[in-house]
Amino acid sequence: MSLQRFLHRLPSLIERAQGMFRETCPGKPEENTKADLLNPFLEALGYGSGYRTLEGSIKSLQGTTTWVDYFLLPDDHQHPVIMVEAKSLWERDIWEKNKQQVLDYLRDYKYMIGSDEPVFWLVLSNFRKWYLLRLEDREPFWSFTMEDLAQPAFATELYERLARENLPRNRLQEFYTECQREGLGARFLTDLKIWRVILANGIRRNYPQLSLTEIKEASQTLLNRLLLIRLLEAYGQESFYSLARLYDYWQTMFKNKPFAEVLQDKFRDTWASYNTELFSESLIDQLEIPAEYLEPLILPDPVLQAPVAHTIGGAMFGYRSIYNYDFTTITQDVLGTVYEQFLAHELREERGMISVLENKQTRKREGVYYTPEYIVRRIVHQALEPQVRPKIDRAIDLLAEGEFESAYQEAKGVLQLRIVDPACGSGSFLLGAFDYLLSEIYRYNKAAKSVSRERAANNDLGDLLTNQERPKPREIEEPEEQLLVHVLHGVDLDPQAVSLAKLSLWTRLLRAKPDHYGAPQSKPTGKNRSSTEPEFYVHLPALTLNIRCGNSLIHSPASLSRVSSQLKRAAELAQRAKDLSLGNKERAASATEAEALLKRVEKEVAPYLTPYFASDESLRSVVKSIRGEQLDEEDLKALRGYLLQSRQAPPGWSEAELTRLRTELMSLETAQGEVLVKRPFTWQVEFPDLFDFALPEELRGFDVVVGNPPYFNVDATFGKGAPELAWLRSSYPEIYTDKTDILFYFVRRATQILRSGGELAFIVSRAFIQGDKAKGLRGFLAKNTTLLGILDFLGHKVFNAGIATCILHARNAPPPAGHQLEIDNVLNFDQVRKVLESKEPLAAFPGIAVTHVNIGQDSLGEERWSLSPYSTIFVIIDSSGKKLKRGEFGRFLKGIDTGLDEVFEGKFRGKFPDEWLRVRVPNSHIHKFGWQPSETQILYIRHSDNWDSLTLSVQQYLNHHKAQLEGRLVYQHPSSHYEWWQLHRPRLSLFSPKIFFPRRSSSNRFAVDEAGDIGFKSDVAALLKDPHDAHDIYYLCALLNSKVLEFRYRAMGGLGKLTGQGMFEYFENQVGDLPIPMFDDPEHNPDHRRLSELGKEAHQLFKERYQVVEA
Repeated sequence: MSLQRFLHRLPSLIERAQGMFRETCPGKPEENTKADLLNPFLEALGYGSGYRTLEGSIKSLQGTTTWVDYFLLPDDHQHPVIMVEAKSLWERDIWEKNKQQVLDYLRDYKYMIGSDEPVFWLVLSNFRKWYLLRLEDREPFWSFTMEDLAQPAFATELYERLARENLPRNRLQEFYTECQREGLGARFLTDLKIWRVILANGIRRNYPQLSLTEIKEASQTLLNRLLLIRLLEAYGQESFYSLARLYDYWQTMFKNKPFAEVLQDKFRDTWASYNTELFSESLIDQLEIPAEYLEPLILPDPVLQAPVAHTIGGAMFGYRSIYNYDFTTITQDVLGTVYEQFLAHELREERGMISVLENKQTRKREGVYYTPEYIVRRIVHQALEPQVRPKIDRAIDLLAEGEFESAYQEAKGVLQLRIVDPACGSGSFLLGAFDYLLSEIYRYNKAAKSVSRERAANNDLGDLLTNQERPKPREIEEPEEQLLVHVLHGVDLDPQAVSLAKLSLWTRLLRAKPDHYGAPQSKPTGKNRSSTEPEFYVHLPALTLNIRCGNSLIHSPASLSRVSSQLKRAAELAQRAKDLSLGNKERAASATEAEALLKRVEKEVAPYLTPYFASDESLRSVVKSIRGEQLDEEDLKALRGYLLQSRQAPPGWSEAELTRLRTELMSLETAQGEVLVKRPFTWQVEFPDLFDFALPEELRGFDVVVGNPPYFNVDATFGKGAPELAWLRSSYPEIYTDKTDILFYFVRRATQILRSGGELAFIVSRAFIQGDKAKGLRGFLAKNTTLLGILDFLGHKVFNAGIATCILHARNAPPPAGHQLEIDNVLNFDQVRKVLESKEPLAAFPGIAVTHVNIGQDSLGEERWSLSPYSTIFVIIDSSGKKLKRGEFGRFLKGIDTGLDEVFEGKFRGKFPDEWLRVRVPNSHIHKFGWQPSETQILYIRHSDNWDSLTLSVQQYLNHHKAQLEGRLVYQHPSSHYEWWQLHRPRLSLFSPKIFFPRRSSSNRFAVDEAGDIGFKSDVAALLKDPHDAHDIYYLCALLNSKVLEFRYRAMGGLGKLTGQGMFEYFENQVGDLPIPMFDDPEHNPDHRRLSELGKEAHQLFKERYQVVEA
């Protein structure tokens, strides 16, 4: 049957159906529908009598047998692919009436199929209406009517998807995947969170003594195990619906045994089959979770019992288990996206109930954690393609020249690369690297196969006279496993992320090699592969030595020479664990021994971090054991400073006492625990084979570092005086200053773990290009690395969190003389994104999409980088004046910091005397040359104001809020020296003549307060006019609002720090760099006078305009 014959046959069937429907319903309506309509229709699709079976049987859970009307076969005697349930032409609302019957069919069939290949598709039809479902569905994914069939275009699409001749092309599967794609990621993310909450509450119910951290770990491990088994089922490695059928088997045969024990037996079997460390002994194996908390995850259509339903609240509607998802349709990009966003969420516990914390911060983290696939591909290709593609091209050329061994060695060189993501999350960059490298190896293998076929076709296989076989092209064997165990590495602080990264990589491997793992096989062993070792299963590769858990930035300062022999042994074990020529058991044993040895070494070197991370209590306890006295705060500070080697020995301490102090602090168990909780990560220990002391120094480390490191202010996150800050200051002195971004340290650390000449490619906040706190990093990069390229998105929204980002690409080597840094500044984000999403993400961007700039690296240093096509214009503007912050114009000051806005700001006019109030102008009310009055005022109480001087109404109001005011963190800090009723920072000099401006804005907005009576909070700043400077305040304001200085500030590569699309920081240091022309005698200079007049007129016009609007 062909498409043309189908289209020719269809109108007569539709006409026949219309005629039948007008007639009286016959005695056997369903049979007549099948005989007169459905059978001919199926035959027109190619399913003649030899390709459909009548009344396929399905056994129910109760042991009875039900019958579906047809099974459709792709070929004679092959396994069916579609089941069809027929209904009467005259029956109305067939889905609503038969929904439960269809869902029962699907449920019973899932339990029945066992290890057989399932029939995934079900069609429900009475010819007038059609509904299609996949095995996992509870609602049709496609429905249409007889009237739709009358449209030739629709009928053609239907034939493409359902005709027997098209089944091998998987058109129906492609259509289903496309239908599911919209909203799939959001649904799966929602359900992942629900599943974890259910498991966590199940653990809490039976184990109230466990900590929330332990419950997080156990619930995540269990969820990952269930997901992996489901993935194994989807790719044919495990029997279909094995978990659901296991539950049914337990209910039937072993109800007196806890289901958790039966499930653990299943886990042990899975471990034996695949040897993945996900199933190795852990906390979850010691726990017994009630069956009602497992049912919702592993039954196809579970009915939630009361305690479980209570844990997820409103999420009951539309609840889905892991069996309501077809994991073959959840593509790797969707899976990776969901896992990355999943990592942003934390579990919390209130009154014994565990839930997912959902707030603005977690949603923002969700946007930051997820790296779009097109960004991953760009970074991976940018870092790898220049190294890999030429190598494979050269190997293919050598094949053509008949240099087969040289070609093989050249191509195999790709597997010598060592790649790491130091903040890997769920592994999106590692997956991207895997896919790219695998595609290049496949390209070589394809070329090798092609040469072999050509030689065979030409009988060019050997010398018949000497019976000597000619050399053959060699393909790279098992490239998938080799990439995972040799090339790809990752580190993350979050154990949950590490487990998800491993799961992602195993998933990708299952997709690449379906039906391979878990199968019985004898495997060649030994270097010459001449013998075979009987091995019952093909195991998934262990990733414990590749994907590691720890803090990439914190490492032991100990000399590793003391553990060199252990590290040498660990390197040997790691190499054996990754040697694919060895048997599964030998590799697994080496990995286990290596992991145990590394833990012992890390525990031995970690105590050297106690001076940084041991608590004050631990330090005090050691001092008391040595001297029998308590330390006051000053002595504690001095002693800590000495231990960190940043200060002299404290007075009164002998050398012997100090030596003893270090020794006892390092051996104190509580201090060691306080170090280990930081998860220190000494790279030379954790990756012993890559930093093997037996290797030449230039070969130690990684070739490529890629990733999306975290972005956050270290002071704001860790807190003032936190031990992490002391560590960063000590370990990264060249870039440390207060209020730096954590990403700066990831960039610096990347250069320390890279081999000389290795490359890093990160997507980072573009703040490092212009931020004042990034001076050290800029200076380091300019001097010590070769900057290869920056793709600056200029505030275009790459992440949902709205952070302005760029892609930084650099080589770990000083720049050669005359080196040019290439910058692409993105103008049209949509066009750039199309290129990044294409098959060639390194292709040139359209000219109108970017501006391309080359900058000599020798012109860059620690000062802000002006990566702009307007550099020449900037020089002209800057040469016309003196920097605002370096002139005699005045000084900058931030606005008032109340410490508690909800108490000190409000509509207080008429409630309190005016002497205690100040007008508050918010950011949004400031314009060029004016401002709008605000309805709120600041209750202005200075540090010099005593309680008795306050009016009774003010005292009563403050007393009412006393607990809140005393609870202010800023008030409780030891450095705060004011009373509870006073403002945190009242900024006394603020109320004087000034120019004020918002500290974040999309344009220059400066206004004059000549009277000095305007107040504002810390989202606004001011230039306080120096009374001794002769330049008029309106002259300065006119210049600051001018198009010239706005261009200097906001233009591409200008002074302003871009924080989002069109939004800039107007911080004091950056505004202070604006150039202001100065005059020796301003009062008599006509330009100065004219600008002053215009500035004053503009303010007057704004005031009059606002008064008119207000009236």
